[in-house]
Amino acid sequence: MKNIPCRVRNLAGDGLCRVDYCPDCTCFHLKLGYASLHLHPEAFLRLCATLNAALARFQRQEKLAGGPAALRH
Repeated sequence: MKNIPCRVRNLAGDGLCRVDYCPDCTCFHLKLGYASLHLHPEAFLRLCATLNAALARFQRQEKLAGGPAALRH
């Protein structure tokens, strides 16, 4: 069995986080600092939904508490 490297296409990223996709292994490659995750599309979608829900809840709580909007892009 040959160990063929992934041919990733960058989808998004900045200095801290990067998201790539490899059509050969059909996985999303998520890099966050020194950590790297390879996720199948369904797992990636579930992770995105969970992170978006957490961010929305955090922003609602901050707004209700009158705190600073700590997370803005």
